[in-house]
Amino acid sequence: MDAEDADRPSLVRLGEALREERREAGLSQDALSRKLGYTRPYVSQVETASRWPGEEFVRRCDQVLGTDLVSLYRAAAASSRGRSSEQPPPGSALNAIHLFGKGLAWGELQGSGERGRAHPERAQFRSRVRAADARSIRTAAVAFRSADAQVGGAHLYHTVRHYLQMEVAPRMLASVDDRSHAVIMAAASSLTEMTGWMAHDGGDDALARQHFSQALRLARAADDQSLTVQVLASMSHLANHSGKPQEGLCLADRGLSLLRGAQGQPALQARLHAMRARALAALGRVAECTAALRSAHGVLDSTDAAEGSTWASPFDAGSLASETGLCLYDLGRLSSAEKQAQTVVRLRTHRARSHALGQLLLAAIHRRRGDVDGAAAAGLLVLRSVQTLQSARVADKLNRLGKALEPERDNSATAQFLGQLAEVRRGWALLQPTAIP
Repeated sequence: MDAEDADRPSLVRLGEALREERREAGLSQDALSRKLGYTRPYVSQVETASRWPGEEFVRRCDQVLGTDLVSLYRAAAASSRGRSSEQPPPGSALNAIHLFGKGLAWGELQGSGERGRAHPERAQFRSRVRAADARSIRTAAVAFRSADAQVGGAHLYHTVRHYLQMEVAPRMLASVDDRSHAVIMAAASSLTEMTGWMAHDGGDDALARQHFSQALRLARAADDQSLTVQVLASMSHLANHSGKPQEGLCLADRGLSLLRGAQGQPALQARLHAMRARALAALGRVAECTAALRSAHGVLDSTDAAEGSTWASPFDAGSLASETGLCLYDLGRLSSAEKQAQTVVRLRTHRARSHALGQLLLAAIHRRRGDVDGAAAAGLLVLRSVQTLQSARVADKLNRLGKALEPERDNSATAQFLGQLAEVRRGWALLQPTAIP
């Protein structure tokens, strides 16, 4: 298809999306063209909407950038051919679906690519998006979050993705002039962020990063500052976890700068200070880490107003104790770290994953002190309490503990732990740290 034959707004959107993704990846046009195996002028022409690219080019972009531009490409091509009997969705709605649907293929939303057929869910939700829709999605989100804390993200990832596809995406295809549309956008952002956490818990951090990037764009499109900042905090956590503390620090600072001067939102501020502390601990900046932790505890203990967004994730004393304990462990302050880990265990008795992670921090502290019996005992407590938990994070820490204690196999407590861990590995595939397909 020639550029002059293409639907101009669709071509512009595709070019803008490619440029945004390239810049987010930190690549120049020259660098991207080398990775793609295309010339720089070709990339430039696509970005400036002066050339209609081939689908193979778009697929290569998706492979290199970790995106789903091909969904936008196909939607634009369909619009140009007049494939659907309906008018194509307005530009901003298409853009919203692109932002939301980097993992949800456009064909799924448009009726599995069937020519000349309107998508049934779209027809169902052509009428006004109601406030009740947002409440329904919010109720589902709370239920998903509660279940995730008990059984782990790998169990629920595909369920939440299906809910996004079948319940949230069709509502986003409703009239973008509807005053409730921003609320649905925020709902999509919150649930997309949740799928990111579930992917992370399932062992696929690359997929989690994609979901967090999607969630950030949707939060901005919804003009929800609290939700935007919350997603930045999640991205900071992932960067810290992935061994990129400088990136984690920058993301946390971006979030705090957005909150500067805002009233209330103590939990969100505390979470960002905690993410800063995690990054600073990894960087060995002890004084700054201590100051960040002090700020986090001070803010969370305040009596300011509640969070600004109804979609905010909870961050409470147990959450802060977990982050503080990890910081202190990294700094080698084991006695203080132990107190925080004990707080996590005490406050998280009804949240299986958090409780297990607290116990595993205690096990790591015992191991670093040379207390083999204590480390093995803490590990055994985890093994006995995670029978229904599918969490790659927990499984990975259990495996690391087992590897660290292997040289002490002659110790009776260690032998018992290693034997039960081997049994778990054989019988509980749900504990293996495999990535979500």
